[in-house]
Amino acid sequence: MDITNIMYNATKTNFIVEFLCSRSILRIPSCGKCGNPMIKKNLDSFMYRCNRRIEGIRCNTASSLLSGSFFENMKISFHDFFYILNCWRMSVAGNITAADLGLHESTISRWYTKLNQVMLLKIQQNEEMLIGGQDCTVEIDECLFVKRKYHRGRILANQKWIVAGVVRGNIKSHFIEFVRNRKRSTMLEVISRRVAPGSTIITDEWRGYLELSTILVSKNFTHKTVNHSMFYVDPVSGENTNSVEGFWSILKRILRKKGTNLGDAETRLNLFKVEFFKIHHRINLINEMLECI
Repeated sequence: MDITNIMYNATKTNFIVEFLCSRSILRIPSCGKCGNPMIKKNLDSFMYRCNRRIEGIRCNTASSLLSGSFFENMKISFHDFFYILNCWRMSVAGNITAADLGLHESTISRWYTKLNQVMLLKIQQNEEMLIGGQDCTVEIDECLFVKRKYHRGRILANQKWIVAGVVRGNIKSHFIEFVRNRKRSTMLEVISRRVAPGSTIITDEWRGYLELSTILVSKNFTHKTVNHSMFYVDPVSGENTNSVEGFWSILKRILRKKGTNLGDAETRLNLFKVEFFKIHHRINLINEMLECI
C-alpha cells in the first residue's frame, strides 16, 4: 500500500490496526494466564480483555494491542506517526514537521532518531554482504574523517581513517568503515573481508595496497592502479577511481547539509549511512521501513 492510501485512511483506527496486523507489526494479544485470544474492550480503544470464565469467574485480564510493539507508549496518533514517517523519508526538517502537526520539535526529533536507529539495523545487515564479484570493478580509497583543512583550526581528538569501496556503475553497492590505520595489513584485511572473490580492484598507488593480488591470491583478485600524483585518469589504460571519489563528495555534502554539531565520528558516519540509504530507496522506503519495524 502506498503512502497516499495510508494517509487517507490513517484517521480510521480500525483500518490502521488491520493494516499493521496484516504486516505482523501488531498482533492481537493472548491472555497471559489462560492463553485465550482477547477481544477488544471497545471500538476506540487499543485495550483488549480476556472474557473466558474459569469455574464461573471471568478471567478479565487486560492488555494493550501496542504492548511489546514498536508503538508501545506511543503518545501520538497513527496519523501523526505516518506523517512523521513520510517527512523522515523525504528528509524534511524536524521544525517544519513539528509546525505541520502542532507538536513540539523534541517529539519529532525523538521519532526521527528512533526511525534512524531502526533503519541502521537494516543497513548493518546489508553490510554483511560482499560487494563486487566476477565482471565487477570495485574502486577502493581511504579518507581521513574529520580533518583540518589546510592544517588550520583545532586538532580534533576524534579523527579517524575510513575506507570505502564502491562498485563501478552501481554506487548503491558499497562498503564504508573505520580502520585503525592505513597499514598494508589493515587494508588487505578489509578488502579480503568486504570484496567478493574474482573482483577487479582499482586503487591509487598508496603502499598499503601494494602486492594486493599476490598476497590475496586465493581471492582471485585482479588489481589495477592509477597514479594520483600525476593524473586522475590513467591516459594509457583509462583506469580511475572516479566512482569512489564521487562517493566521498556525497558523504561530505550530506554531512555539511546536516550541520557540524552531529556528535562523534561514528555518529556522523551512521547518519550518513541512513541518509544515503534514504536517497537511493525513497520510492519504496515506507514499505522497507515497515518491514524493519
